[in-house]
Amino acid sequence: MKLSYFYFLRRARKNAKSQALAEFAAVLPVYLALMCGVFDYGWYIGNKTMLVMAVATAVQVGARSEDGMADTLKMVTEIIDKAPRPRLNMTSDKGAAVVTFIIRPGSSNFIRVNTGNPTNAVASLGLLFGSDYATRNKSRLVLSTNSDSWTLEERRVPNLDPKDLVQGRVYCHVEAWYNTEMITPLQAALQVTLPTEIYDSYLQFSLQNPDTL
Repeated sequence: MKLSYFYFLRRARKNAKSQALAEFAAVLPVYLALMCGVFDYGWYIGNKTMLVMAVATAVQVGARSEDGMADTLKMVTEIIDKAPRPRLNMTSDKGAAVVTFIIRPGSSNFIRVNTGNPTNAVASLGLLFGSDYATRNKSRLVLSTNSDSWTLEERRVPNLDPKDLVQGRVYCHVEAWYNTEMITPLQAALQVTLPTEIYDSYLQFSLQNPDTL
């Protein structure tokens, strides 16, 4: 019986079936992990982009407003709330934002907030930190001359020196947080910690006159 080339080829393919299955089983978890990572990080970056755009839009509108402080705070918080939707719900327990007016008087290097009253100069939304009060207390100010509780280190604007601010100028400061969820079971399956909290802040000087606030 004369054996042809195709006979040996068929035998080789038949014997290699179990080997291909084993190779597939070994590669599949790595492939799925990579794919899940791509989806999760893509979702995270998309959410980050939405938050950054919302904060940038809000602070620019707030800085250009010539309305009173209360009206401007309300307008800026509405932008933070509506701009990232429906992707990010900033008024849920996953999101939070704080809007603060900061003023550097011409007579000193200290920062005052609406004549030293933080409550009238700060608006907040979201319950990421458990309550509106806790969220508001997350606001970062450089220094306040009338309240020791507003001079804590953790409330200072990162990498900002009061001397860098123009004397007599009003600044609109917006910061926002959001805890985003992963969209694949990668984190639970592999028991790894992927980044979830998104944070962004923006500081821009305002057109408003500090004497009228």
